[in-house]
Amino acid sequence: MKEYRDQIDEIDKEMAKLLLKRLEICGKIAEYKKQNDLPIYDKEREEEVVANAVANGGEMGEYTKTLAHVVIGLSKRYQNEKVQ
Repeated sequence: MKEYRDQIDEIDKEMAKLLLKRLEICGKIAEYKKQNDLPIYDKEREEEVVANAVANGGEMGEYTKTLAHVVIGLSKRYQNEKVQ
């Protein structure tokens, strides 16, 4: 059991690193949107990200879809904070 939990801990660490990297890029996108008077919400792009998550998830596509929605929500929240 410990071996599995250690593996999960390592995966969680990598996921956190990737999320932070994604949010850093989202901050840059927020600045661009602010400078160009663009809205934070982009329905078409969100649908594209979710579709990619489903496709990349294969038989687990419903789980990756849910993850994509959570990550998108965090990204929008962060972008909104950056532009205010």
